[in-house]
Amino acid sequence: MNRKVSIRVKMVASFMGVALLLPIISLFNWSNNRKVTRHYEHVNQLNLLSTEVLQVFRQSGVDLMNRALYLGSAGVTAEEKKDLLGQISDIKDQYEMVDSIFATNASSDDERRQQKDMSARWKEMTSTVQRLAEMIDKPSTKPEELHKLLFTDLKGTAEAYAKVYTEAADLARKHSNDLVQQAEKTAKMGNYITIGLIAVGFIFATGMGLIFSIAFTRRLNVIVARLADYARECRDISDKILGANSELSTASSSQSASLCETTSAIEEISSMVNRNSDDAKNSSDASSKSLAKANEGYGAVEQMINAFGKVNSSSLEFIEEAKKVRSEFNNVVNIITEISSKTAVINDIVFQTKLLSFNASVEAARAGEHGKGFAVVAGEIGTLAKRSGGAANEISSLLNSSIEKVKSLVQESEQRVNFVAAVNQKEIDNSSNILKRCANLLKEIVNLSQTANSLANSIANASQEQSRGVTEVSIAIMQVSDKTQINHRMSEEGMAVSQQLSQIVKNLSAVMTDLQETIHGNNDTTEESMSDSYSDEDKSSEDSVNLNAA
Repeated sequence: MNRKVSIRVKMVASFMGVALLLPIISLFNWSNNRKVTRHYEHVNQLNLLSTEVLQVFRQSGVDLMNRALYLGSAGVTAEEKKDLLGQISDIKDQYEMVDSIFATNASSDDERRQQKDMSARWKEMTSTVQRLAEMIDKPSTKPEELHKLLFTDLKGTAEAYAKVYTEAADLARKHSNDLVQQAEKTAKMGNYITIGLIAVGFIFATGMGLIFSIAFTRRLNVIVARLADYARECRDISDKILGANSELSTASSSQSASLCETTSAIEEISSMVNRNSDDAKNSSDASSKSLAKANEGYGAVEQMINAFGKVNSSSLEFIEEAKKVRSEFNNVVNIITEISSKTAVINDIVFQTKLLSFNASVEAARAGEHGKGFAVVAGEIGTLAKRSGGAANEISSLLNSSIEKVKSLVQESEQRVNFVAAVNQKEIDNSSNILKRCANLLKEIVNLSQTANSLANSIANASQEQSRGVTEVSIAIMQVSDKTQINHRMSEEGMAVSQQLSQIVKNLSAVMTDLQETIHGNNDTTEESMSDSYSDEDKSSEDSVNLNAA
């Protein structure tokens, strides 16, 4: 035998399916936000590491070049030479330490290739500086050889090193941009999937509502049609019963008829009072159960509201973390600004070098023929000072450009984080408002259920009082009824007609039971006694009229 599912169970199952989509969407948004946050954290770590390492590489090359030029200049004492060689050794140690860190943290083949190329160019520069130191120690070294080593070999290796450094910086920026694009792609994909889940939930809820309403309406139409047919038959038989009762009343004496009518009326009243009492009791039980379920639903909605409050707190924590990241970027900007200020010191050194070159030229001119070689060196020093000044200006320009780019990146990151946070906050507020409305509605249902439960208890108490009064009256009437005999022949005829009516009423009871099972299910028996009330003749006539009118 197939079990029929109640309307309440069907509706709860349908709404639970839609309600389950809410935590799924919230969980997916949380997971997507974690992914985006990890991407941005990776970008920040990569930018900070690349900026610091590349800055050390660039500064090491500049410092090594400056020390080598100063070492190759004329008039360097032995003590100054020793100090310069010590500084060059410190620069090498610093470079090798940072180079090992860069090699360890290289995350791609391109970065490892750049590290190897830069290390090779650095070795070439250090080898050239080493040759310079050895040539200076030899008295037989010619100025032309020294000049060639400084301004041809060392300059060529320095330019190659600067080229590799520029390529490494470009690669770091490209890698950072790729990670940012990946984070943006992840965020967009999360938004699309969220919209898709909401659309699926809407379609699912609409489809379930249509299917449920169509199936339920079709079933009710069939049952109502059957009820109308049985009601018409019941009305015809009721007419026959009325005719039989008329003949019986004319054949009996007025006293017997009065007693019969009184007895019948008392029995009907007693039956109606008993059924009313049972119905009131069942209604009270059903009202209590409804009240308990409404309280459970109200508690569940309050728990959901608390859960959305926790989601809102997580969104605020995400915004605070984004602000911390912005503060770290500002620190990077400040560091680059401090580096830019140091280029002014280089410009001062360039000016002093030019002044020294000019003084050396003047002294060479005074020396005459013996100062020509020194004049050539002084001219080269002046040319080198001009180039150093130009390089310092280029470095200052690059640092200013880097500051602007970092500031722009900070502003864009802040705007994007604010936009994502605003969207999440709006969705959370909308969901929270809907849950609050549900909580208010459930609270109203609880209040109404309490009122209905109180009224049902009052009706049940009044019905019990009526039942006791009707029982006392029935006892008194039965004592008088025992002394009265009713016409046997007419009674038999009335009994036969009553049996036919009883069969029709049973059919009506079966149809009503089917309707009740369709609405409440097999397990819901709180209103089962209502079907028995339709066996009465007056009730059958009223139901027939109502169905025909419908």
